[in-house]
Amino acid sequence: HRTIAAATDQVWRVIDSVDRIPEWSSGVESALHLSGPERGLGRKQRLVRILYSHELEVEQEVVVWEPGRILALGHLRESVDGRETSGVKNFVTTISMTAEGVGSRVGLEYRWDTGFGIAWVQSKLMAGRVMGKEIIQTLKNIERLATERDS
Repeated sequence: HRTIAAATDQVWRVIDSVDRIPEWSSGVESALHLSGPERGLGRKQRLVRILYSHELEVEQEVVVWEPGRILALGHLRESVDGRETSGVKNFVTTISMTAEGVGSRVGLEYRWDTGFGIAWVQSKLMAGRVMGKEIIQTLKNIERLATERDS
């Protein structure tokens, strides 16, 4: 979580559009609206990022849409260098925000299921090393964009 000097509606304006995802989500190279509403529950989108010299492509669906409070994205499909992956199940990215004083407290959380075995070990290593840094940078990006005059 990070407390920032911007109201929740300012934070929401930064995160609610597919077009702005590469601006605030650390490591995302591109984002594309696939289907459903431009903004709202059921929107489907594709994100592309580069991770350790590999292209990671993720298709997501908005599963929670509470303007000014919560945006949750369920992962539908994931591939690395064009090959579909299957080790991680029920992956959900959640951004939450609450008013705090004159600003907001913003959180970013990743949740997923894996079976035991190599996928479990890899997911735990990834969570600690990569995702920890990614969460910190993403929250900094959201703060920077939400506190700009024309956010």
